[in-house]
This record gives sequence, structure tokens and C-alpha cells, in this order.
Amino acid sequence: MGRVLREDEAFGLLAHFVSTAELHTIEPPHYADRRILEGVLPLLDAMIRDGDARRRRWLEDFRRDLQNALAARRTDPDAYHSFLHEAPGRITVMLRELSTEADA
Repeated sequence: MGRVLREDEAFGLLAHFVSTAELHTIEPPHYADRRILEGVLPLLDAMIRDGDARRRRWLEDFRRDLQNALAARRTDPDAYHSFLHEAPGRITVMLRELSTEADA
């Protein structure tokens, strides 16, 4: 299933990522990761909105875990770093499943 961001969503993400890059030049470096992850949230929202039921469930779980990691960023840095370490693998597993489905 193809997904397309609405124009306002795309411009919002564009503004977020460009301003994050600009802010990264003047803010302490430890803020960049948080700002990038905050930009992922609207992308996840759009994907959840347009996803099929199984993918929507995965995306909702991932979004919840991301929000929990952001909330724990200062109080439980180990949980935050654990999420960051594990997230690419979780995404890779989903991408493999999508690739397998596309090949079938």
C-alpha cells in the first residue's frame, strides 16, 4: 500500500528537520537526538493513519515505545539508549517482512 504525506504534514516535517539542523549549530549536541525523534512522531502518525491493521499495530507499538523512551531520556538514560540501540533492528525486521510480502 502506498502512503503519501499530506502537503501540510510534509511541510511540517521539512520545517522540523531543517530547524533541527540549524538549532544543532547553536544548541548543545545532546539535544539533536531528541529533536530528531520528535520529528519522527508526525511521520509515525501519518503511517499509522494510512497503514493496514497489522502494520498499524506495529507502528503504534513503536510509537508508544518511542514516547516512553523520550520520557525516560533524563530519568532513565539506560532505557533511552536501549531503545535507540534496538530501534533500527526492529525497523529492519519490519522492512524484511515488507520485502518478503512484496516478493510473494
